Amino acid sequence: MAEPLILVERDQDVAILTFNDPQRLNAMSQAMGEAFAAQVATLSSDDALRAVVLTGAGRAFSAGGDLAMIQQRADEGAAAPGIARRGIRDSMHSFYKLFLAVRDLPCPTIAAINGAAVGAGFCVALACDVRIASCSGDYAVGDECAVDQPDLRRLFAAEHQELANEFASNAPAAVRSTKRALARSLDATLEDQLSFEAHEQAICFETQDAQEGIAAAKERRSPRFTGT
Repeated sequence: MAEPLILVERDQDVAILTFNDPQRLNAMSQAMGEAFAAQVATLSSDDALRAVVLTGAGRAFSAGGDLAMIQQRADEGAAAPGIARRGIRDSMHSFYKLFLAVRDLPCPTIAAINGAAVGAGFCVALACDVRIASCSGDYAVGDECAVDQPDLRRLFAAEHQELANEFASNAPAAVRSTKRALARSLDATLEDQLSFEAHEQAICFETQDAQEGIAAAKERRSPRFTGT
């Protein structure tokens, strides 16, 4: 049985999605995109989820578009210039949206760039909220990487896990509201954005986590948010 193209690991309220085609440097194919979008759809409906890490198996994050697919599109275009353009445009648009489904996740997303991120693979990393790049391989720079590769991989994994846990430690309703507000801010007027953020704050004020945050501030202690 073939290995799944997208691996999913769960560590309490943090999920790790892994592009899993290391033999081809996690090249982005239609099958991988469909598997990725399906996993994102499942995670998007999980109210207990507080952070998602996206990374790649092996030595690359993603080498970008699958060459066989690119060759097919080039052959179609060459065979029918102008005529095939609309069909190619629509298929490529649908293809990209499969991977850009990562933007549908309501919780913070972290691209853990463990190696090369090329073309569309780099675009997917940019679509995440935060990016952390390993300094292994092509990323190696000076003394910062003067450690054994296995140790470096462990340090990299620990770093993106620590960041995910930091996101997860905050009140999830407030974090999701903040992400929604940031996502729409570029296209909104100031008045529209103020109205949206005031609405989101009103929702957050209904939660028990709001009470906990206030109590923790008064008592000078770390809050214990429960997601309620």
